[in-house]
Amino acid sequence: MLERSSHLQLPDGTVVKMTDFAREALLSKLYSMTSKTLRCLALAFKEELGELSDYDGDTHPGHQILLGSTNYELIETGLIFVGMVGLRVSHLH
Repeated sequence: MLERSSHLQLPDGTVVKMTDFAREALLSKLYSMTSKTLRCLALAFKEELGELSDYDGDTHPGHQILLGSTNYELIETGLIFVGMVGLRVSHLH
């Protein structure tokens, strides 16, 4: 997710360009969380969706783009990184 994020949303909602320093700080936090055996999820969004901006199902002209997983990398670029969460996984017996 970090590799595909070009921007970062700050706590006040401001969106700024992702810097190497911010990326390294986020990776450091991620490593800290994973060392505590937390399952980590990153959250990001994309504002400019191009031809998929009005996607409404499998009859949409851009639907074919979504069928090939090789296209995901093209779609999922220029993301705005929002944050990450660490989940403690409980094993129920």
